[in-house]
Amino acid sequence: MLRTIPSFFPEVTGPAKQALRISSELEKRDIVSPILTSDFRAKTSPDKELVEGVRVQRFHDFGGYMQYHFIPGIVIPLLKEDYDLIHAHGYRNFMTDTAFLVSKLRSKPFVLHGHGMLGGYDKFLKKKYPYKLYDISTFKIVAKKANALIVSTNQEFNEGVEFGIDKAKIHVIPAGIDVSEYNRIAVSRDTDRKRVLFVGRIWKLLKKDIPAGAASL
Repeated sequence: MLRTIPSFFPEVTGPAKQALRISSELEKRDIVSPILTSDFRAKTSPDKELVEGVRVQRFHDFGGYMQYHFIPGIVIPLLKEDYDLIHAHGYRNFMTDTAFLVSKLRSKPFVLHGHGMLGGYDKFLKKKYPYKLYDISTFKIVAKKANALIVSTNQEFNEGVEFGIDKAKIHVIPAGIDVSEYNRIAVSRDTDRKRVLFVGRIWKLLKKDIPAGAASL
């Protein structure tokens, strides 16, 4: 099973973590699952390396517009690699489009992992026209003609249906975690102390992201 993803570690993203976990677990089950990716924000990383038992190969990112970056080096490996299925992570990107075209050329099954990228932008982004232009110009062929679409939630399932994808092709598979990576926190019985729970991710806040007039941290 060949996996493609536009960016990978050391650029930390949710999709990258999922891709690595899936391939790593498949390798443990003697299912070869290499990852083809780019050197986006990973220029100092090796072109080829083994990560948690997974063969990772990076190709030069020539840049692009928003998330659509050109990585032409992936074409030949996609044509030459010996695999039974292509699992592409992310939508509206060069690597997924190329993987889809090659899968059709080689008559191989193609699985698209949406990662909330089908219709979510319409609810959260102000700059929508590049996404709408892509959908109009491609007729949503990659998403609609994929053999299967993997989504993480029922909301994403509904977005897929609204997008025009056959319900039978959509599979809800929540993002799992390895609970062994986390330690239990001892519960304090001190009722005089307030306990605050934060659920979210830690992110470096840039000055440009701080609203004008906000208090300095």
